[in-house]
Amino acid sequence: MEPLLQFLSKLLIGNPLCRQNTGGRRRAFVWVRLTGIPRAVTRTAGIAFLILLAGCAAKEVVVQGNFPAPLVQKSPLKIGVIYRSEFSGHEIYDVAKTREDSDWVVKTGNAQVEFWTKFLNGLYSEVIVISNVEDLTKNATELDAVLIPEILDLQYTTPNRTNIKVYELWIKYRFTLAFPTRVIEDKNGNLSADPVDHIAQWVLSAYGKTPTALLQSDEDAVNLAAVVALRDAGAHFAIYNQNDPRNPCATWTQCDNIWRDLVGYSVSDVEQDSP
Repeated sequence: MEPLLQFLSKLLIGNPLCRQNTGGRRRAFVWVRLTGIPRAVTRTAGIAFLILLAGCAAKEVVVQGNFPAPLVQKSPLKIGVIYRSEFSGHEIYDVAKTREDSDWVVKTGNAQVEFWTKFLNGLYSEVIVISNVEDLTKNATELDAVLIPEILDLQYTTPNRTNIKVYELWIKYRFTLAFPTRVIEDKNGNLSADPVDHIAQWVLSAYGKTPTALLQSDEDAVNLAAVVALRDAGAHFAIYNQNDPRNPCATWTQCDNIWRDLVGYSVSDVEQDSP
């Protein structure tokens, strides 16, 4: 609140409706009496204005969480992973849709890098983060492949928007797997896979939700929904790649265990509960 008070003080100092007291010090938020309106009324209006501005502030979530590594037998593959700047710094700014809603800033970039680095280290014998072309050149002969994750879309809902007491979050990814020799650098120094000559490319969607009863603030609820969505993405990543015989998720039992470790429940649990 103090920075806001200072801002409005500076704003009002130059206004002819504001005045200095007899000691030469400027008194913020005290207007000269106009058309017989008492000073107490104008002061109350100023306080109400401050409260209104404070209520308009955007809600910000920097996603943080605990991300367990999958407990499976590791693949012997050595994988490089490239986190492009739009991935490692990913955030969305969402403008309020109604008067009851707030603007939101949701930052997932740091959590994305933390989760996928830990997750991939649990799947493969070695994972090397490739930050630039020098890293790629240095490690190219040691790597079997390079993985490049992208976030295509991220959406969320809150109870204010749906009238349902659940916070939900969806993430849509695209993964590209390429040989190190097929990773190229653009004029800005960004690394990407050859758009034609790559091993595989696939889209993956993940979902997370948080009931309102579990947490006391909107920010905590959105944060937890994002953490659940990240774990869901890891489970899908492992299961949807089981067709590769070199993948550690080679049997249904292993896939079921991966899902349980990452999400907290297994596919078989859901099937047993189904009518």
